[in-house]
Formats: sequence, structure tokens, C-alpha cells
Amino acid sequence: MLKKKLIQWVVVLTAVGCLGGCGESVEPGREIPGAPLQTEEELTYEQMEVKEAPINTSTLLATNIDLVDRVSAGNPGQNVMISGTSLNYALAMLGNGAEPEALQAIEAFLGQDIASTNSYYGELLTRPETGSGNKLVIKNAFWVDETLDYDVKKDYLKVLEDVYQAHVQEIPMDAKGIKKVNRWAAKATDNMVQNALSPQDITEDTVSIIMNTTLLDGKWDKPFRKENTRDVDFTMASGDMVKVKGMHDSAYMYYENEYATGFRKDYKKNEYYMIAVLPKEEGDFTLAGLDLEGLVASGKTTSELNAELSIMLPKTDFEVKYNLTQILKAAGLDRLFDKSRNNFPEIYDNDSPDFKSYASAVIQNDRLIIDEESTRAAAVTSIMVDNCTTAWEEKLQLRVYLDRPYVLLLMDGETDEPLFVAKIMKP
Repeated sequence: MLKKKLIQWVVVLTAVGCLGGCGESVEPGREIPGAPLQTEEELTYEQMEVKEAPINTSTLLATNIDLVDRVSAGNPGQNVMISGTSLNYALAMLGNGAEPEALQAIEAFLGQDIASTNSYYGELLTRPETGSGNKLVIKNAFWVDETLDYDVKKDYLKVLEDVYQAHVQEIPMDAKGIKKVNRWAAKATDNMVQNALSPQDITEDTVSIIMNTTLLDGKWDKPFRKENTRDVDFTMASGDMVKVKGMHDSAYMYYENEYATGFRKDYKKNEYYMIAVLPKEEGDFTLAGLDLEGLVASGKTTSELNAELSIMLPKTDFEVKYNLTQILKAAGLDRLFDKSRNNFPEIYDNDSPDFKSYASAVIQNDRLIIDEESTRAAAVTSIMVDNCTTAWEEKLQLRVYLDRPYVLLLMDGETDEPLFVAKIMKP
């Protein structure tokens, strides 16, 4: 079999899911058009209960914020979406084969040690179905060049198969092999991601593809009424105005800090939820500048505020692709891309002093679809190694209309983990 001079890796992550704005408060008594309001009596207390997370969700949110801001800086005026969950799965699988310094960099990025990461993400894979209609399907795969003249270490394969339930298969590392990878990823993501990789994404030195697919299809607990969807003006950061399809409803949880306002909308059985965030200032913005952690902590129910909250969320369907290599290097993962080192000696059984293993590029494709019934989002990342009073009184009227650039957070209802973070410049 052909022996390769340089070793490169490919890690492909695919995430599919849901995301979801903020606005001005208005004077009491002002009439706000829209659907009948959702009252707190329709809710269960568990919706507002904060559960203890098995991982540091603040770290995960901060990492997502940083990545979105970095990507946005390089793509001004464009929509950006990142699935930290999908990226972390791939990095965790990669980390199980890393040498100490490379592993230390990965653990610092993940915010915890690799053993804790294995335990958390392994348990997430076995989360039972609830019959809610929501889907969170996570799958992993390890593709190996069929011409390899050395073995993958058994201990590494055991972690992939036992912890990450990975599909392991040999393929030709060429256009034919990439077609097999793409068919597997498309099936795993309900065809949300059709072409995770292209032949140009691999090189003659690529020997492996570590792949994660994360599919999240969230059904709204209270769908938007289609009769309340209508054309609305959306002001882009440039000041130009376009027409979008605005879905109107009410919400029970309101957020506000110095920089932004927002609302929460739940998916069935409160398994997942969206926090939509609207900056108070018009034009472009950074997520870091909105103090999203403080905003999330500010949440109050409309009964606490003695208010009614009207919302507008644009129907959305967009797809983006960008290279994350330099961004991840700047985020502390530069060691993984060092061509002069064997960064992942625990994956391959090759003791040659000339053997090198390194990441050469990280590319992510993302797609987001939001309509009256549900939210679906897809992220594909490829790493080459290559919220009542009973007395009657007038209520404060609140409104959050996403009629200019905004932020969407797609959260896990059980752990409060940010599954997706998106900055929407134009729906």
C-alpha cells in the first residue's frame, strides 16, 4: 500500500437544528397587532426552572460568542452561524488521540478535561426519545484511507466505538470516497447537508476523516399562526430596507439589559428553547458587546413585569460557508496545525520518527430554516489533518420585532447548553 510522507486529518461535523429577537418597550395601553397572547397559566413552572448543567455552559456560550464574532469580522454584512456542539464533538474525538500538549490545547478550548468531555457527550448520545416530535440526532464516523500501510490503534478505535458510537469504515481518499462520506452525512442529517465535503477539501496527504453529524429539528410548543405572517420591512446594517415574511405572536419571557432586548420561545415539552436578541443600537454589532450572559440572566416573565409581550420573528432560510482555520489558531488551537509535530500519536500505530500528524484546515458549512411550525439548523465543519396577577389593571405593552439585524441562541432545555448561535444580518 502507498506510504504517505505527511499525515493530514479531516474532521467533518454536521449539525442541524433550530434557532430563534428583541425590541423597544412601548407605552402602556398602546395596541400591538398580532396573535392572541400566550398567558402564563398555559405554562408549567418547569419551563422557567434552571437545571444544574453537567458542564460549564457559560464557557461554551463564551466560546460560541467569540467564534461568531471572529467569523463575522471576516464576513461583514453576512449571516453567521456556529454549532459549538458539533465542533466540540469532533475536537473531543480528535483529542482522544492527541499527545499531551495538543490535548492540553483542546481541553482548554473545550473548558474541561477529555475524560469529562467523553462522559458528557457519551451520555448525550444515549438521551432517550420523549415522543415530543423534536429530534436531536448525533452521529459520528471515522473514515480511513484504504491504502494505509499502518494500523489505527485499537485503543483509539475502542473509544470511538464505545463512547462516541462511531461508524468506522475504510474508503478511497478520493472523489469516490468523498461521495460515500457525503451520502452518509446527508442521510444522518435528513438531507439538510447534501455536500459536506468536496474532493478539493482533501489533499494527497489526507489519511482520515473524523465526522460528527448533529441534527436538531425543533417543533414549536405553540406554532406561529400562518394567518399572522405578513410582509414587513427589515432594515439591514447598511440602512437598506428589504421585505421579509414576519411571523407574529406573543411570548412569556422578556430579557433586557443596557445593550439589547429579547424574548424566549420554547419547543415542545420545553426540551429546547430559543432566545432571540435584538441590539438597541441600529447597524452592525458584536455579540461580545451585547453582554449576552448578562442578558440571559435578566429574564423575567410577563407576569413579573405585569406586561404583555408581542414578538415578530422573520421566516428564515440561509446557508453559509467559511474557513475557520486562522480563527481557531487565534483561539488557542495553533498547536494542532503545527506540521513539524506528530500531534496525534495515539491514533495511528506508526513509531517512525519522521511520522507527523497535524490539522491543515477547518471549514464549516451552516444552514438555518425557521418557519411557523419548526426550526431546523445545519452546521458542517471539516477539519483536515490533515418565561399573573389576578387583579385587573392596565398592563405595560412590550414588543420585540426582529426588523433589523439580530442574534439567535438555540439552547438545550435540560442543560442550557448553547447548541447553535447565529448572527442574522438578513433573514
